Amino acid sequence: MRPIPLLLAAAAATLAFAATGPAVAAPGVVFLHAPSGEQKTVENPAALKCHVGTGPGSLVRNATAGTILVFPDSACRTRIFNPVEPGEVRVDDVGSFMALD
Repeated sequence: MRPIPLLLAAAAATLAFAATGPAVAAPGVVFLHAPSGEQKTVENPAALKCHVGTGPGSLVRNATAGTILVFPDSACRTRIFNPVEPGEVRVDDVGSFMALD
């Protein structure tokens, strides 16, 4: 085993992680409206942060500059998610959502 290529790979991986910046917010607002009448507004949602939704049959309006992912569970953990593009409005099971950018 040659230590030089291994060290170079480790250094490259370290630089790649160091080059990534902090999470930024998606400028704009996400509006949620549940059938029960509950309403939520999340301004400038932080990228990759999970936000609790308003449940099944909720209307979600993405008025941010980025894509958000809607999850049916309340912790953004299911493998089932629906992307909602900027400006898009839809009715979905909104247990939680996460801004991508």
